[in-house]
Amino acid sequence: MSSCGTTCRKERKMQTKRIPLVFLAALALSTAALAATPITLAHPAAGDLVPARLVTTADLPQLVQPSHDPVQFSWAVPADRKIAVAPAPHTELSHGYVLRVTASQLEHGVAIDTVTPGAVIRVNPVRTAATDDLVAIDPSRLDLQKDGAPAASGAIQTLATAEQLSRADMPFPEGSSAFRIDPSLGAGRFTLRAPDLEAAAGARYVVAVVEPDSPVVLAIRSAVSAAQPGSPFSIEITMRDGDAPLSAAHATGVLVAPDGRTQSVALRRAGDHLVANVAIDRTDPAAQGMWELHVSATSRVGELTARRDGKAAFGLSLPTARFDGRARLDASDVAANGLHIGLSVKAAVPGRYEARGILYGTGDDGALHPMAVGQSAAWLEPGTGTIDLVFKPAIFAGSALHAPFEVRDLELLDQGRMGVLQRQARGLVLDERISSRHGEDTIN
Repeated sequence: MSSCGTTCRKERKMQTKRIPLVFLAALALSTAALAATPITLAHPAAGDLVPARLVTTADLPQLVQPSHDPVQFSWAVPADRKIAVAPAPHTELSHGYVLRVTASQLEHGVAIDTVTPGAVIRVNPVRTAATDDLVAIDPSRLDLQKDGAPAASGAIQTLATAEQLSRADMPFPEGSSAFRIDPSLGAGRFTLRAPDLEAAAGARYVVAVVEPDSPVVLAIRSAVSAAQPGSPFSIEITMRDGDAPLSAAHATGVLVAPDGRTQSVALRRAGDHLVANVAIDRTDPAAQGMWELHVSATSRVGELTARRDGKAAFGLSLPTARFDGRARLDASDVAANGLHIGLSVKAAVPGRYEARGILYGTGDDGALHPMAVGQSAAWLEPGTGTIDLVFKPAIFAGSALHAPFEVRDLELLDQGRMGVLQRQARGLVLDERISSRHGEDTIN
């Protein structure tokens, strides 16, 4: 009996020791599972930049030679800071236009249309393969007519000769000279002539006309600063006289690529403005870089002809990688370890990729406020890899904001090729599972 009692007590003691070990092991597994919770990115919204397809060009060059070492940065931002989570529309205004003419045309006379007195004109020669010798034109040797009649002496008011502009620390083309039409001559159609021009008949010149005080402008409005092949977008074009829109009698659009290649863009009318639908399909390495949409338009202002040229610029990135929509959240102890988000990235070509985003937290007013900025980069080989976006513990300790959290303005960049690959105004929604009040940091 005593023997059985001793044996039973020993077995019960061993079981008592075993139970906590089993329980702790199960708890550890459960905590580990919670510490890396699978989550998904928010669905892209209108205006977000999402690659339509990835480019696998093997010879796609890198503009810089990036490091292979991973890095993570994060820093707190004031909760009352106003941060735009999507690119704001930008409007370019033009008060002038450009004529490209030959020396022969200048000798015979070039028509200059103005709608405001005192137009400023710049003339400069252009170097071409056929004419390497640049012949500048002194404004004092130009003739001006209005409505077919010679203008009075002093109609051309010299602002700067080619020699004066060459000495100025300003980015004028070589051989430029500038003058103003005497404001007393009013507005209308002028004829500009360069008699006895000592240049080859086929020599090229640019005549740039600017009406700085004119209320007539060409406005080109675009919300796109970064574009990709296969992702079309629209640019809005308006001719207006002050606040009143003008109907463009004629307008053309041309896309100019970084390598100088051009393609026509159709402009369609939409109410009181025009719309250019921009679609680029090029995926060759030379397509990467800054593109421009050039627009030329004419309109009638009473009995006068208004001419305006303008342009809008945007960067084209070849989509070499994208977020695949998956992520893993580690928020098991925000106070001690911070917030870790492993973003799954599908790369088509090797390179150094950067993820960045703005963490928002909920205030006592129930609204979301900016809390911190996170930026991380890593070298990825083709296939699926991970970039860890890390928000440090000090960010949570020093903030009154709490769950639920969101990551907004989530971006993926190709650092080596200096391109924006993906941008989502609303990237990740981190709901009530995270608690960060008073150091009680758990996933519920």
